[in-house]
Amino acid sequence: MPDTQSHARVKRLREARKASGQREMNVWVPAHVQKAIEKAVEEGRFPSRRLAIVDALERQFVEK
Repeated sequence: MPDTQSHARVKRLREARKASGQREMNVWVPAHVQKAIEKAVEEGRFPSRRLAIVDALERQFVEK
């Protein structure tokens, strides 16, 4: 049975991110991409996989 407190915490986090204008997207990535993301996080280039992916998406799709 799932941990009720953990479930509630995740729900609050998702609601807060949604309220700030963020949207959840699920994508399948090739193994070599996943390994590159993991390596970048392990090397300290990014504090999390999420931030590494957001950085890559912004660089590719957001005009400056």
